[in-house]
Amino acid sequence: MKKPLAIVAITKHGAEKARLMAAEFAGADLHISPKFKDDRPAIYYEEPLKELIARIFNDYLTLVFYVSLGAVVRLIAPVLRDKKTDPAVLVVDDAGKFVISVLSGHLGGANEM
Repeated sequence: MKKPLAIVAITKHGAEKARLMAAEFAGADLHISPKFKDDRPAIYYEEPLKELIARIFNDYLTLVFYVSLGAVVRLIAPVLRDKKTDPAVLVVDDAGKFVISVLSGHLGGANEM
């Protein structure tokens, strides 16, 4: 059974916004760059981001990235299957002002999220 939500952040501001978002969604897993490790709960990934995404992509219903859109497209491209099984993917800017539904907008619920 897929987990509801993974939030991935690679920048300092993105990590802070991601922490706020994770607090709003029960069951969300927060994946943060180890550069921003502190005593707050999160999953601090050690592998390259490309490997993290390949490992977790199919484990979640929704993935939210505080990562640039271009980087996300390149990261998810190798693991895409089809619109019926791929998770919803969203990109949020570091300021938390803009959200882009990248993948599975209708079937996966990205647009609704």
